Amino acid sequence: DESNHSKVPIVLFVDGSGCYSARRESLQSFWKLPEWTQAALLIVDKPGMKPGMGVPKACPDEFANYYSVDQRVFDHLRAIQYLRKNAAWWNGEIRLFGWSDGGAMGAHIAAYTPEVVRAVLGGMGGAIPMSQQFEDFIICAEDRLQESQSKQDCVQKLRVQFQEIRDNPTSKKTWSGDHNTYKAWSTRLDQMEYYLMRELTIPFLVVHGELDRDGTPVQSARLLVDWLRRDDVTNFEY
Repeated sequence: DESNHSKVPIVLFVDGSGCYSARRESLQSFWKLPEWTQAALLIVDKPGMKPGMGVPKACPDEFANYYSVDQRVFDHLRAIQYLRKNAAWWNGEIRLFGWSDGGAMGAHIAAYTPEVVRAVLGGMGGAIPMSQQFEDFIICAEDRLQESQSKQDCVQKLRVQFQEIRDNPTSKKTWSGDHNTYKAWSTRLDQMEYYLMRELTIPFLVVHGELDRDGTPVQSARLLVDWLRRDDVTNFEY
């Protein structure tokens, strides 16, 4: 039955970074829809991943070659384009849930996809560029400096590293984890999703763990919220 009343919305789950499948068993509590839910689940998996795949011993070349924030956004837009033409069961609405890298991607997807009617964007910060997060809250935070290392020296070393990444966004080199390629970092370091989110017209929820420091520091989400309120954005909750 393809009448309008029988069509269902899509729940789009956008996973964060990491060399493992977005459909891994440990994430089912995030994306497994209740049996009574009248909706279809959409997961656009990461390059080189297979359903249920855990953390592999070695990251597939396909993942290293194609994983970046930009490419993942394009992958989702392509899937949505396909569904527009071929999903007769779809009512044309998307509810989006994204976390960490997936939250950043979700902000882009929501901005560029009119079918997204609601969004939950979690663990993504949004106001402080990731390069600055490492300088102020993670690697070069005062309480994390190596013995005899100054904050200035730490920041300078980081900035040299980040410039190398920007100048050579290759998939052949990694930093801060074997699955974090220069290519992926080059699309993360300077992102500020605030500029996208202040223009969203849909209701959206910003979620962040108050103790988060090693992923994306909560200070970035708090600043995002301050800026949105300053700009009289009222269509969100925090």
